[in-house]
Amino acid sequence: ELTGLVPFLYTSVTSQQDFARTADAIKASYPGAQIYSLDVKSADGEKVRDFYDISPDQLPAALIVRNDDQLAASYSSTAIPSAEQLAYELKSIG
Repeated sequence: ELTGLVPFLYTSVTSQQDFARTADAIKASYPGAQIYSLDVKSADGEKVRDFYDISPDQLPAALIVRNDDQLAASYSSTAIPSAEQLAYELKSIG
């Protein structure tokens, strides 16, 4: 079972703003989703990055995490799908 948790790891103000728009769009399509934007330089961002072994060249990143902390999906850099695609994936696997 999935919680619908999507941590976004951002590296700049631009990626933070992009993720904020994406998060809003996901929440509109899938209101139960739990979405977090984390600065990779923050303590929480570093913990998530280290736990899932995300390397600097994979940033920014979007992760879909199961309630047992296992990754259901991860996307990095320019391969991050649209909000609609992420919401669809959350619905289909959650």
